Amino acid sequence: RNQNCLRGNKMAIGIYRFDKDIQLPDSKSTFFHPVATMDFYNRVWVPAIKETNIKLFIDSSRFGFDQLDEAINELKILKEWALNKLEEKDKEKMVERIEKLLDALHDESTKGNDMFYIF
Repeated sequence: RNQNCLRGNKMAIGIYRFDKDIQLPDSKSTFFHPVATMDFYNRVWVPAIKETNIKLFIDSSRFGFDQLDEAINELKILKEWALNKLEEKDKEKMVERIEKLLDALHDESTKGNDMFYIF
């Protein structure tokens, strides 16, 4: 099922958590944070992910609370990459989004043992 959010006419990648098995038709999102529009993700995040060998925080992945520290660490690696590799506008955009994701995931870190999905 396609849960990508729409921003105008642009598809976006986000991180989600659901109230029950994502495959169930009545499952509902209990957590959502945008990562990037598809255009920005493909143009900026994908090269960053490849260069830094990120394995967990990628499109079409999932991770549990037992991997939350690893996901947070990967976001910190991506932030450092952005600070060192990107031009001002893209750098500002990516770093701001990563900081919001870090805050959101930190806030979620004590709320159970659900699965997070990125798509």
